[in-house]
Amino acid sequence: MKNFLTLFFCIVSFAAFSQSFIKSYSFFGNAEAARVDFEETGYRMIGSGRDISGDFVFVLHLDFFGDTIKTRKMYFNFQFFHGLYPCLEITDHVGNHYIVISRSSDSALIVKYSPEWQELRRKSIPTFDTYQTYAITHTADDHLVLVCGNDLLKLDTDFNIIWHKQYGGETNATESKSKPYSILEAESGDLFVYSLDYLLVAYFDYPPHFPYLRIFSTDGILRDSIMTEQRYECLPYEDRFICTGFFLNLNAYPQVKGNYLIHHDLNGAQVLVKNLAYVDSNYYVHRPVINHESNLIFLGTGYADSYKSIYMHAASIAGDSLWSRQFSFSDFFRSWVTDIKVAPDGGYLFSTYHEANDNQVFPGLIKTDAMGNISAVGFEESEINQKVRVYPNPAAEYVVFELEKPIQNASITLTDIAGRQLKTIALTGEKTVWETSGVPSGVYLYRIEGAYAVASGKLVILK
Repeated sequence: MKNFLTLFFCIVSFAAFSQSFIKSYSFFGNAEAARVDFEETGYRMIGSGRDISGDFVFVLHLDFFGDTIKTRKMYFNFQFFHGLYPCLEITDHVGNHYIVISRSSDSALIVKYSPEWQELRRKSIPTFDTYQTYAITHTADDHLVLVCGNDLLKLDTDFNIIWHKQYGGETNATESKSKPYSILEAESGDLFVYSLDYLLVAYFDYPPHFPYLRIFSTDGILRDSIMTEQRYECLPYEDRFICTGFFLNLNAYPQVKGNYLIHHDLNGAQVLVKNLAYVDSNYYVHRPVINHESNLIFLGTGYADSYKSIYMHAASIAGDSLWSRQFSFSDFFRSWVTDIKVAPDGGYLFSTYHEANDNQVFPGLIKTDAMGNISAVGFEESEINQKVRVYPNPAAEYVVFELEKPIQNASITLTDIAGRQLKTIALTGEKTVWETSGVPSGVYLYRIEGAYAVASGKLVILK
């Protein structure tokens, strides 16, 4: 009875937190996802859209299978200035939600909601002659900081402006604009703004551009301005910030010239610059996160023939390649990732949007396991899965991996559901036996990789 209960709880817990799937949600009409988060009952996705009734922000509550539990639309009495560009959303330390929507060329609407999504306050704020609010963060002193082009604004949670600072001009150009990609707050309270400045040159398809890291004090004083390698997004890690960036070949635009991993310390000095030469040049990398194993996961969005694919790669903190996955969407003209989160089971959850050939746009959600795999709920597994036997399952003392025929340079990687690697075993023949001594009862993942084939699945150990 004890073994049965152990097996039951293993399977139930795995089913609750380890579903893999790919979904799209067309019932909103024309809409894009902006952010995805975890809830007790599953997942929450936030985005913006437009239908015959007007422009709206949506909140979509989903179960662990990605199926809809509840939807909410919040309409506004104006048309979004930037069309379907995703809204900005951030949640404070007590669960209140803040959504920012660009409404004109010089103003944006910011709305505060309770944790239960009841509207508490809304206010129009100036964005100072820029067509978009690019980034938002919630600071440790319970304030909001917005980046609007060359303007930095600090607000209290009632949306009163505490200070407003302008920056830029380091390029020594009379006319330049800044397109910020992200803003981070260090433990010291300093604000790190990553942006791409570009010259306002008429009729340039891709005007001269200059990537900058700017460091501001908590009072909005510009402490440092550093021209750097181009970076797209950054995240804090221990005593440094880790960034991904890309260079474009302007002579063959829009071809990616190179993808890079950049580390810099809290003073802005670069301590590592690594060319990610293993990334396909049809993709540029962005959306970096750190997983439970302290490895780096980043996603790639494609150019040209790769518009219909999303690229996922795992690397060490130093940028050494571990594995990669690619998700293809042949039914859509273009696919894009807007947010990624590491799941409690070690897998990955990311919100997407997909543009169809008729210009309709749909939000989507992808959940993978710890090795970036999608189950048959979404993509079908490789044909090799039909040629692999894994038994007994559940297992106690040993597991047999039996192949219909040998696979060149094949190995098995075993991980727990948190993504921690247990063992890698070389496959030297058609049958390999793994002895499970020292491995506790639980649910595990296996992945078989070879020169030309891949297979994966779940394995229950019951002792």
